[in-house]
Amino acid sequence: MPELAQQIERPARFQGASLRKHNNITSIFSETSSAKRARIIQSQYGYAAYIRYLSLLVADACAHCPQASLSTDPVELRHSVMAAYGSFTLDALVRYVWDLGIPVLGLDDP
Repeated sequence: MPELAQQIERPARFQGASLRKHNNITSIFSETSSAKRARIIQSQYGYAAYIRYLSLLVADACAHCPQASLSTDPVELRHSVMAAYGSFTLDALVRYVWDLGIPVLGLDDP
């Protein structure tokens, strides 16, 4: 058993934990998973702040652009996009709403 504890001790120290502090191995994994969870939450808050900053920049840059109203009727919207761009794709929709003065912030998220 001491050999097993030594083998596990080395990776546990690498993760910022120590077997000497814990009664069982599951507390080490829950400690590292909560640390990972905290890092993920912090990175999401950072990303959200970055996206907010970008959206404010885009809104500021487009403040002078004229805006037209967007149809709430899906059939009419489809016909308008098809008449303007010849197809009803995501690219055509984005171009259409940009032409109406509605900015779209394209993000390349994994």
